[in-house]
Amino acid sequence: MSFLGLLLFRFVFDSRLPSSKKNKGNCKRWADGPKSHGEYIASTMIQRFMDHDGGYLFDNVILSDGRDIDHIYVSRRGIFFISTLGAPGKYLGTDENEEWVRITPRNEKEIFTSPSLYNQEFIDSFSSLVYPVHEQKNVVFFTNADFSNVMSKHAMSAMAFPNICLKLPAVLSDEEIYEIASAIVTHTH
Repeated sequence: MSFLGLLLFRFVFDSRLPSSKKNKGNCKRWADGPKSHGEYIASTMIQRFMDHDGGYLFDNVILSDGRDIDHIYVSRRGIFFISTLGAPGKYLGTDENEEWVRITPRNEKEIFTSPSLYNQEFIDSFSSLVYPVHEQKNVVFFTNADFSNVMSKHAMSAMAFPNICLKLPAVLSDEEIYEIASAIVTHTH
């Protein structure tokens, strides 16, 4: 894209992007419950990191095909597609499992779709519907749970995200970040 084209693109889409890169205008209210509280904690941790790293945060993103994800964070370090598990309990699963298990504090077993596989399906849809994805990071945040038995390269504590992210190299330019953020605003709910 030429410099003049980039300026025109920014002029047209600047009104749709937040003036602050924190994208508070895109944050939706969360309903009551542990999952919602976990999403709020995750969003807060990402926003704190953004104070140092920059980027755009989108919460509760819904694609035109109906797929949704808790957060997308676009920064120099890549595009982070983040699902949040905030309900208390003990989680079990691997990247190869199609289903994961949560043992509740009352020792009940809940089976659910693997969030790392779900994220990958979301990334594939995002790439075909919104923007061809490169430098994507599939992340599963845990905010209030024991995930010591989860064997997934995608799993991490929301609190650990800033330290882990700081170790990653910059892979996207400011222009690429802006272009991706604009595509998200234009093509999602």
